[in-house]
Amino acid sequence: MNKEEIIYLILEELNKKISPVEFGKFFLEAGQGFGIDNFRNFLDELHQEGLVTKLEKPGEYIPIIGRSALDLRYGISIAGTQYLKSQKMEEAKMHKNNSDRITVFVTYSWDNDEHNDKVLSFTNFLRDNGFEAEVDKMLIQNESAKDFNVMMHKGMTDYKKVVVILSSGYKAKAEEFRGGVGNEFSLILKDIQNNPNKYILVSFEGYKDELIPLFFKGREIINLSENNENEKQKLFAKLLDKKLYEFSAVADVLPVVTAKKTNSLFSENSNPIEDIKLQIREDNSSYFAQLIKNIEFQPRLTFKNSSKSPINEYSIEIYYPRGTISFEVNGRVEGEYIVVTLDETTRLFPQQIKSIILNNFTLRNYTIDQVIDKSIIVKIYTDEGISEKSFPIKEFTIKNSFIGEHKIDTKLFLKE
Repeated sequence: MNKEEIIYLILEELNKKISPVEFGKFFLEAGQGFGIDNFRNFLDELHQEGLVTKLEKPGEYIPIIGRSALDLRYGISIAGTQYLKSQKMEEAKMHKNNSDRITVFVTYSWDNDEHNDKVLSFTNFLRDNGFEAEVDKMLIQNESAKDFNVMMHKGMTDYKKVVVILSSGYKAKAEEFRGGVGNEFSLILKDIQNNPNKYILVSFEGYKDELIPLFFKGREIINLSENNENEKQKLFAKLLDKKLYEFSAVADVLPVVTAKKTNSLFSENSNPIEDIKLQIREDNSSYFAQLIKNIEFQPRLTFKNSSKSPINEYSIEIYYPRGTISFEVNGRVEGEYIVVTLDETTRLFPQQIKSIILNNFTLRNYTIDQVIDKSIIVKIYTDEGISEKSFPIKEFTIKNSFIGEHKIDTKLFLKE
């Protein structure tokens, strides 16, 4: 135990005491391994440094020796408490730094000098980028008589990441379970299913069958045959366990799919009205703190006569959610909707597109929660039948200088 450790031990024990402790009791608790004289000398030294307090006064008179005993007590000082706190913070910092280190073991086959030099340069490249990468030759030069089997086993078990450098020599030795590569490969086979993110495959020669052991086929390989920034980013992402792509959160609302009716073979289209559309334009609105109090829309309905014959008469019904249109608009009530009827007398010629401006509707901050999941429904009646289409309110888009462009959502409205 070095001096710093002894200081830490003594201060830690004194810090547990509510008040200064008698020297004799404290020696029995913490100082027997030092010897009583050495222990007292050490406490006195700490007192001189201001880390402990010292109380010394005559104690009880002892007749046998003809003098009073010495009442000697030690406690931790404010400086000692601060020292102890700083040491603990330093320990925590060191622990964090150790836990943040990303240790990487680079394993490869000794194919030839050129390949071996590339592996060493690659290891240095990782170290230059903050990874604590090591390779066998680095470990060998740091320790004489290195046990290769132990080194290889530790390479597979004691590092956070293992980079496997693929080559033709590595493939041959791995598939034949030959030598050190074969031993390492057998360890990888046993562990890669449980720790798939630990092992990273790298090639200096691109993607070639003669480089890749059968077991590794189908796994992602980092191609470092060229100085490609994308491949380096993929390597760093795997070493750091980071994502390369950020995706949006899943939206709360799914899109609305409109099914198109399919006619039977050789039959004519029985419903001539097609391509029903509803476009809206913001008319009047009121905002507070860039939140909507109310907003009025002018809808325009368009549809097409897709038949080969004119439509002489037709009737249109528009279903507005209750509370969205003016009470002055004539309409009947059907459940949660106000139904407005438009009787058209103009002929609709074959392939002609009809455009009609409908009654305005208004969305308000105090009713939006009740109507947001409803739709404006269009029904067009002809002699051939009914054409119907729903336009969900939440699918309409608001576009203005206050809020930009957004689909209608309750979040855009001022809360009551």
